[in-house]
Amino acid sequence: MKGRTIWRAVQWLAGLTALAALGILLRNGAGRGQSERVFARMRQYRPAAAAAVTTPAPSPAETAAPTPPPIDFAALRQTWPDVVAWIQWPLMGLDLPIVQGDTNETYLRALPDGSWSNGGSLFLEANSESVLDWHAIVYGHNMQDGSMFGQLKRWLEEDFYREHRDEAFFLLYTPEGVWRYDLFSIERVQSTDPGVYRLLYQPGETFAAFARAMETRTLYPMEARADGERPVLTLSTCDSAGAARGNRVALHAVQAARPDQG
Repeated sequence: MKGRTIWRAVQWLAGLTALAALGILLRNGAGRGQSERVFARMRQYRPAAAAAVTTPAPSPAETAAPTPPPIDFAALRQTWPDVVAWIQWPLMGLDLPIVQGDTNETYLRALPDGSWSNGGSLFLEANSESVLDWHAIVYGHNMQDGSMFGQLKRWLEEDFYREHRDEAFFLLYTPEGVWRYDLFSIERVQSTDPGVYRLLYQPGETFAAFARAMETRTLYPMEARADGERPVLTLSTCDSAGAARGNRVALHAVQAARPDQG
C-alpha cells in the first residue's frame, strides 16, 4: 500500500513537471510569434538591407556602396519611443532596432512595445549617453535559434573567421546619420571586465589606450584598427560556455565610413 502511494506521488510530480515544461514551450513559442510581429511592423520604417553590408570594401576607410535611405526615427518613436538606433548585418541575421531603457533590465525580456519576450530586445547600455559615445555597448541575448545576438558566437570559430573576415562590418542607423562599423577585435570576456565594460570616455590618450588594449586581445587579427580617434561600439552577448558564470562574447567595432554622405 505504501509503495503504491509513493508511485502515485511520483506519477503526479512527473505530470506536473510535464505540464510546466509544456507551459514554458507554449509561452516561448507565443513570445517568438509576438517578436516577429513587432519587428515586422517596425521594419516598415527602415530601408531594405543595404548593399554596403554585404559587399566588402578594399579598406575600412573606403565607401563602396550607394547612399542608404534614412530611417524615419520620428515616426518610429511615435509608437516605440525608446528606439535609439537600427543595426543591419545580414551575415549575422541582424536587421533590428536598438532600444534604451531606464535600466538594463527594462528590455532584457521585453520587446520595444513593452510586451514580454524571452529573447527581449537589442538594447543600449542604460548608462550610455548615446549609441555614438566614444565607447557604447549594445547587449542582446545569445538565442539558441540564432536570433538576436545568437550568431555572434560564430566569430569564435576560426573556420568562420577565415571564411568571412572580409564581411566583418555592419551598418548603424541613427537619427544623426548612418555609419559603417568595422570589427577590430573578437573577445571572450567576463561580464565584470573593466577592460570592456567601461563607458563615458572622451577623446584622448586614455580612450586610445583602452581601444588599443581591446585590439591586442583579439582572438584573430582583423583588418580594421582602433586608432583611438574614432568611436568604438561593442556588441555583447552571453557565451554558450559558462554564461551563468559571467562569460561573455564581445565584438568590438570602430566607426568608419558614412554611406549616407556618398
